[in-house]
Amino acid sequence: MRLSTLGVAAVLPVLSASLPAQGSLHMLLGFAGDNKNQAKSVPIAGLYDLDHDGKIDASSTELFAYLRKVFSVNGGRGGFIFDEQHVVERGDVSFYIADAGDGYVLLARDKNANGVIDDPEIKPFVQFGTAGTFGPNSIALHRVGSTTVLYTALNSDRRRQAGRVTGIYRTVDKNNNGVGSDTGETAKLLDQSDKLTFPGKSGMVTLANDNWERIRVVPRSGTIVAYNAGRAGVTLGTDQFCYFGFKETNGKLTSRGVFFNPSQLNGLPVNADLASGALEDLDITFQRNNQTQFFNGFPFCEIDANGFRLQPVVYFANAYSATRSFGSKNKAGKSLHGVVLRGFDANNDGDLQDKGEVTVFFNGSGNDLKGGAAGVVKSPSWVDPINGKVNQITGFVTGLAEGEGLVYLLLENGAADEVLELNDKNRNRVIETGEVRVIYVTPQPFPKVFSKQFGPFSLELHAIDRSLVVDPMPVGAVPFGAGCVGSNGLDSRVSISGGGPTIGNTKLRVEIKRAQPGLASFLFMGLSNKLFNGTIPLPIPLAGLGMGSCAQRVSAEFVFPTVNSTAGSAWLPLPLPRNTALQGVKLYFQWWTQDVRANAAQLITTNGVELTIR
Repeated sequence: MRLSTLGVAAVLPVLSASLPAQGSLHMLLGFAGDNKNQAKSVPIAGLYDLDHDGKIDASSTELFAYLRKVFSVNGGRGGFIFDEQHVVERGDVSFYIADAGDGYVLLARDKNANGVIDDPEIKPFVQFGTAGTFGPNSIALHRVGSTTVLYTALNSDRRRQAGRVTGIYRTVDKNNNGVGSDTGETAKLLDQSDKLTFPGKSGMVTLANDNWERIRVVPRSGTIVAYNAGRAGVTLGTDQFCYFGFKETNGKLTSRGVFFNPSQLNGLPVNADLASGALEDLDITFQRNNQTQFFNGFPFCEIDANGFRLQPVVYFANAYSATRSFGSKNKAGKSLHGVVLRGFDANNDGDLQDKGEVTVFFNGSGNDLKGGAAGVVKSPSWVDPINGKVNQITGFVTGLAEGEGLVYLLLENGAADEVLELNDKNRNRVIETGEVRVIYVTPQPFPKVFSKQFGPFSLELHAIDRSLVVDPMPVGAVPFGAGCVGSNGLDSRVSISGGGPTIGNTKLRVEIKRAQPGLASFLFMGLSNKLFNGTIPLPIPLAGLGMGSCAQRVSAEFVFPTVNSTAGSAWLPLPLPRNTALQGVKLYFQWWTQDVRANAAQLITTNGVELTIR
């Protein structure tokens, strides 16, 4: 049966169609375990805008189980996914996941290109302690040449197991066997026993506490940025509430200093605009036990590698809330909940301590705040699906993520968790009215990825560029074969979005991911993945055409050209007519895409996908 007579080929245009940059989000969850009958939540839920309408519909497949496998038993409490980072290595995207239940850092790769992590695709990479560790608290990745370095932060304040290590550790898989637990691969980088000192406001300050809540690495410079948290109190430690910066070579510290100090409560030099009063006082004060107590909590940090003039921009967010026990007001009575700071190292001296380098990016507090070089920053207004038009966040921030220039906040509002998208459309470095959207709300009854009784116990949010990952394959779509690795270190892949291959689905798209920005791609649609033009067995090696390990995996009844977006993705529509004669028809798809540095032919191929129309 010819496809053209059924109206399939006719709806595929021979026009370029690029997919705009979007972030794909992972919600990291606690009390995670066996999700059968919704007894517990999955460890990681995916939040992907599959139909490209600008929001995540939690009642649809746009909220899905990205990861189901759990390693932590944790006395029956299950996994606690505190952090996730990803890196391009070995021709794929690797996800490193901090499961604080029993001290694991896990390693996962979507090897079969189906858009989720299947059980065989994840394993323990390294473990700190044995059970009930409540750590690692945070992880960071840095590529040094072709080597991935993992930094792990462990907080003594949250230690639940006697003898569990604390501090900052460095791991390198030296023998390339896929784990970092072999002899000599994981070692302490620093901890409080080193008694590191830093110039303070009056004399030297000793690093006396391992309260590490966040760790990240500044791209290119390799500076390790680590937040040493602390507890509220009347008298506070001189080394707490500060982001420190470290550099190391082969596990030996080569430099250290204050990267950004958001607090005037410790003994360390404060950011220049905080000291002058140009930036709002970020410390909060409250009454407890008939005493005035103090606190600073900016434990969330994310880095946009090319945020401004192709240089890194750092975002910080606090965990204050008007409804929490310590409140959110500074000594001047200004509410500070929902504030996101933006840092840019303007003088390239390796820190964010200088005048004009840290400003208020988003003011979700509901009152005006001094924003540093940004001037007075007002709270924007936005529409909340639950509360209508608002100008301050409800609850408090439990997660911060950045992807493709967009900043995301995960808000804890009881059972109705929300995700805010902050999009600085006019590039003035301040979020204003019209630049805030609620893109996700947890509905009730709770979706199947969450515990039926308790709902999500959301711990953090992670964003990855949409162009790097395929969407979860719908029913009727099966990936096969493998693509060849391009000059970006990745194999390009076929992705299916807009729903499944069901008759009457007019939103179905066939996409390419991980391609080169702005270059041409060609979609092959065929009737077979066994024979090319009915006679030549598939796959066909393409080395003879100068294409290295690439292979042709589908027949080529139709070929459609497109142009890749600036993010390296493209798509073509495949709207399916409501024609029952199409049911059971199998179509096979593969992309060729330009890559001028990949091989002699300057072309590479993707894997294939079989679509069975339902």
